[in-house]
Amino acid sequence: MMISMLVLSVAWVPLLLIPSSQKKDAKALVAELPAPYSGGDLAHGEQVFHACVSCHTTGETGQNLNGPNLYRLFGRRAGTGRNFPYSGAMRRAGFQWTATRLDAFLANPQGYMPGTAMTFRGVADPKDRLDLIAYLKAATS
Repeated sequence: MMISMLVLSVAWVPLLLIPSSQKKDAKALVAELPAPYSGGDLAHGEQVFHACVSCHTTGETGQNLNGPNLYRLFGRRAGTGRNFPYSGAMRRAGFQWTATRLDAFLANPQGYMPGTAMTFRGVADPKDRLDLIAYLKAATS
């Protein structure tokens, strides 16, 4: 009985929320993305991001964990960010993060960028990636 009560209480605690200052602008930020990403489901994207929270934070004051803080990810040059020891492959990538680049990387990080230190297997489902990218646009902008 106590275990089920604990599970129920944990289910009601939101693990990740877009900061309140950004909530009103979240849809406008997502609308800036090219189709089909501009139609992403933020709530579902947030759920997909739960698999990422052990390594990544999204807010302006978020810390680097096993992976870098993702604040201001879109438009940022790959392998750059505050005080994170990126892999050589990431530092040499030579591109800026866009929705399309993120989609390809998140589908198969090692396949897209051999030598990346990101060991996550990737997000196989295209709809999950689309929604995750929409969420990341809102949460990291």
